[in-house]
Amino acid sequence: PVCLKLSNICGGGRATGLRKPRAGGRQKGTLAMFELWRLGAAGLIAGPVLLGGVVFGYNFRTEPVPWSVAFGTSPCLRPTALLFLNILLAVVFLAMYGLYLQASWQPDWFHFVTHWSLSIQVVYFCVLPWATWAAMNTSKSFPPHAKPEQPTAVSLAMVLAHMQLPLSLLVTCLFWVLRKNVAKLCMINEDEACEHLPGYLSIGVHGFNFLLCTISFMAGRIPFHRKNAGWLMLLGSVYLSWSLAHHLLLGAENPLYGPLDWRRPNSTMKIYAVVAFVTYPAAIGFYMLLARMRDCCGGGKPEVEPEQRLMHPHMPRVESRSMS
Repeated sequence: PVCLKLSNICGGGRATGLRKPRAGGRQKGTLAMFELWRLGAAGLIAGPVLLGGVVFGYNFRTEPVPWSVAFGTSPCLRPTALLFLNILLAVVFLAMYGLYLQASWQPDWFHFVTHWSLSIQVVYFCVLPWATWAAMNTSKSFPPHAKPEQPTAVSLAMVLAHMQLPLSLLVTCLFWVLRKNVAKLCMINEDEACEHLPGYLSIGVHGFNFLLCTISFMAGRIPFHRKNAGWLMLLGSVYLSWSLAHHLLLGAENPLYGPLDWRRPNSTMKIYAVVAFVTYPAAIGFYMLLARMRDCCGGGKPEVEPEQRLMHPHMPRVESRSMS
């Protein structure tokens, strides 16, 4: 044994038929695994984008509903009341955003999906009154039978609406299932290990905002069609790219989220595959169903004045009411 060790140390390994293990073999294997999961990550980024373009769509127009009807009328409110509601929602979201930003600000504030979702909602509700005002004044600004081009505010509101509606649903559900399990709250479970309700600001951005977004959607006629619903998939791919860049380029040891830990790429890719190809379509389908219910249960019969029928010929005529 001593001679064998000396032979290996002095380079006699070839004489005894023994070879040193190649150090490059393990490095090549590690490099191959790195290339493999990097290709998998690229596929997860590109896959939802392709799914959003092929199965859904990246359309930002309101057809077949005229944009002036989609943003300027309501199944339950007059146009002026709808405009006032949208302005009120913009003020509420700006106040909520400012308070929550002040209370929870830290350098990595924009790392979290909740904050992305809330920022998109604030921009949407600031653009929505602008779009509503433009839709209300269409009949005054254009002659009868004219087909005015869809304004930029309406196009932007369409894109943001198809992002923020399903995203607010996902953020709310994931928070109350994974972060704060409803079954473990002290108001439901009286065990010693129960959890207390979070603060009012946390409830506001993980539930109250979702209710306001849904109420606003049901109070208007903004369409939610399959051909417009791909924007959520694109947003998800942008966030996944950001989390990957945060890991690779910035060399960050701590992931943006625990499940999106690129130090364990196999687990991360499996989780996001379920989110991208199951959860996103489910949230989109929920709002498509909600829009169908809204339009079928009275949302398609607004009261349109006779002079406005020239701009909205598909709308029913308001029947004259006899004085009794």
